[in-house]
Amino acid sequence: MTNPEISIIIITKNDEGVAITLAALEHIQYPAPTELIVVDGSVPRNSLENIRKEYPDVKWLGYDSSKDKKATFSQQRNMGIRAASGEFIVFLDSSCQPKVDWLNILYSFIKGQRHVIIASQIESMGRRSIYGINKTQEIIEVKESTANGLGMEKNIFDVIGGFDEKFSYGEDTDFSWRANDAGYKIFLNPKAIISHPKRLGQLFGHDINVIAYGLYVLFLPVAILFPLYILILLIPLIKNINHRPFSIVGTNLIYGLGAIVGFITLGYAV
Repeated sequence: MTNPEISIIIITKNDEGVAITLAALEHIQYPAPTELIVVDGSVPRNSLENIRKEYPDVKWLGYDSSKDKKATFSQQRNMGIRAASGEFIVFLDSSCQPKVDWLNILYSFIKGQRHVIIASQIESMGRRSIYGINKTQEIIEVKESTANGLGMEKNIFDVIGGFDEKFSYGEDTDFSWRANDAGYKIFLNPKAIISHPKRLGQLFGHDINVIAYGLYVLFLPVAILFPLYILILLIPLIKNINHRPFSIVGTNLIYGLGAIVGFITLGYAV
């Protein structure tokens, strides 16, 4: 693809569901020349080679996700941004299926606007998503959004930077907050729909830390009988001693608790 105006960045790790996403993208409406970029953090690196060969027109980037350098979503997203040629960037997670008019809706809303970021409506397959809460069919301003289905002009990253690579998850919340601080507004368009599979299995895969932090908060009353329980937090604090440890641990605790609550009440589909 020469001179694409739109870059769709798809993040995957050992997930053959990326084939579902790429197949769905063959049937959507494209309002402008668009390139597809897959950032693959699989271990081993050639795990999805059969899928890559099926889509030779896709720009496939293999992230070095060796044992000593496990890829985070932040790192993968930033790698995709650096490789993107389009002026408009939009993210998709592996296994997701955007509706036919999804990209048209995002692009038409953001075209010509300044200081605006657009978020998609996530509809979980099976149980509801914590981001699928806007049932009014009206575009609303939100303070944060998942990166899945998030679209914006590429020059926004020049202003606020990319995703913070110190976060192994929750990087989209951090990005949203920094975007707000920089004066950018985030709007959720309920008509730009992405179907997302239930991710119960991922709780015990890539997102195991989400559960770890969530369970820590869940069992915090244990500290009444065993005060030393609180000291468990010293482990992540020391691990991140050179990377804003209190900010990272605090954010992870909130995100983990949110995942636990979401799993109990809505089903885990963030």
